[in-house]
Amino acid sequence: MTDLRRTGRTTRQIQAAKIDAVYIAPTRAAVQYTENLARFLGRGDLHIVHREWLHSDKWRGITMNAVVLDHAIELNQREWDLLGEVQWRVVAHRA
Repeated sequence: MTDLRRTGRTTRQIQAAKIDAVYIAPTRAAVQYTENLARFLGRGDLHIVHREWLHSDKWRGITMNAVVLDHAIELNQREWDLLGEVQWRVVAHRA
């Protein structure tokens, strides 16, 4: 397995994210790291959440400009299905 740390991929994802995007981090520990990195990069507008956010109802009924999935996250089939529902809502709000 390739070591995905310290390659700048998270930095590039944060920089490329749309304003007010939801950024899904792979672990609880990664949430704090990603929040700190986002603030350092001037991206305090991002909403950094843990993958369990997909399983909650917190995303239902909110407006999202985009959803960014951290490069290191590995979703199970249920989470992929939920991500599809979330992404549909993002697109639906653009109409």
